[in-house]
Amino acid sequence: MNAHNFQYLIHAYIDNELDIAKSLELEQHMNECIACSNMYKSYLNIHNELQEKEFYFEADNTLLKRINSSISNSIAKQPVYYKRNIFAWQNISLGIAAVIIIFLSVIVTMNNSVNNNLDEYVVSNHLRSLVLNTDQAGVSHLTDVTSTDEHTVKPWFDGKLDFSPPVIDLNDKGFPLIGGRLDYIKSQQAAVLVYKYKKHIINMFVTLPNNNLNLNSGTARLRGFNLISWKKSGMDFWVISDLSSDQLQLFTDIIKSKI
Repeated sequence: MNAHNFQYLIHAYIDNELDIAKSLELEQHMNECIACSNMYKSYLNIHNELQEKEFYFEADNTLLKRINSSISNSIAKQPVYYKRNIFAWQNISLGIAAVIIIFLSVIVTMNNSVNNNLDEYVVSNHLRSLVLNTDQAGVSHLTDVTSTDEHTVKPWFDGKLDFSPPVIDLNDKGFPLIGGRLDYIKSQQAAVLVYKYKKHIINMFVTLPNNNLNLNSGTARLRGFNLISWKKSGMDFWVISDLSSDQLQLFTDIIKSKI
């Protein structure tokens, strides 16, 4: 595939719409192609700007009441010959009102979607981290720094982030640390601490809070993975794994107690 064909995939990649294989193929291409890499950065900047709240309008009850009142008043003021078809006018007016309400609902839904689909990004990043890149002799995206020593992993993040993520070795609890990496949740840079439980991988994502990317604390199950998210010590956390919900909750409780 040439650069021209890859460029058509960049928008879908930013919107998290590509499958894992295509995502990895595009990432490798952008590492080698300056033009596509620059195009990706430009598109990403535009994408991030469009997440700002001032681009979205959320209608309140007062506005909806004013719209309905305006429609009712316009019907009442119609000439007599129009009132003979009052039911037709009412149907038309109700149709207009419905269109307006649907439009406003779509805007609100878009705004909520911007803020509340972060779990999907975490799941996609977790999946991507588990895939081996056969073009690079089986290299994975799991860790940028591989070590079971928290005193090796924690300093690795220094200067790469605007915050210091908690790096905790839980080997004595049966959840050994195996390393860390940098990642993104949408446009937000994240530290990822990688743990194991027997043959299961646990990714723990850590970010600073972002007013435009609202974390909904709680539990979820997406695409066969269990996911737990919470806020603590001025940071946002997600842990994700194919572990059972009870085992992942145990891991989370231990982590929380040590942060």
